[in-house]
Amino acid sequence: MERTKSRRTCSVSGCDRTHHARTYCALHLKRVVARGDPLFELPKQPKVCTVESCNQTSLARRLCSGHYHRLMRYGDATFRPLNDLSKVDMPVYRVWNTMRSRCYNRNSKSYADYGARGILVCKAWRESYGNFITDMGDRPGGMTIDRIDNECGYTCGHCVECRSENWPSNVQWATRRAQARNTRRNRLLTLDGTTKTVAEWTELRGLGKGTIHDRLERGWSIEQSIDTPMKREQRYLMKKGSTRRPKNGKD
Repeated sequence: MERTKSRRTCSVSGCDRTHHARTYCALHLKRVVARGDPLFELPKQPKVCTVESCNQTSLARRLCSGHYHRLMRYGDATFRPLNDLSKVDMPVYRVWNTMRSRCYNRNSKSYADYGARGILVCKAWRESYGNFITDMGDRPGGMTIDRIDNECGYTCGHCVECRSENWPSNVQWATRRAQARNTRRNRLLTLDGTTKTVAEWTELRGLGKGTIHDRLERGWSIEQSIDTPMKREQRYLMKKGSTRRPKNGKD
């Protein structure tokens, strides 16, 4: 009568697989070698894509097939090619994409004036175009994005990062003229507790272009440069488009 050999199984409780080595089956042995624990299991991938408002089944890196493809190709799972946007979305999307590029893309021509200076985009807007357009809305005609405080970044003021860092809402839609007056290159003058740019004081007082600059260079005080009215001859020359000054060289 032949003797039958008894089947040796894995030593892990509840596992009835055939013994392979070190008292473990092939599966648990692999876990011991790789992780040092036969019961180690990788965290299960969520079944739904983690991108906001996407309900597609996840494929890899907790992303669906479409967002995973964008991550591999563009480096951003939320990137939307221009041919994937409606005509209404495209202008705002370009603003959002340019805003991020000037702050984080070292190859951008504007990086030196933004990212290199520490200008950043808050997390809510940096990671989601949907958050940006929800907060800012459609771009009004003839307006561009503008930072209220030129030394601070593009912040929404209400996301988790903004609240933790006490960042206020610092972005608005503004005309190109208003934005040009809100740059580091502008010279600010304060008179009677009111601070304005030279261009704003010039317009407010009805002076000629460059008059305040010329007066300050000649040693006039800020109050004299702003409050001294122009003489008739200068007004006439300004209207005629002439740059010639009066013979005495004074206002």
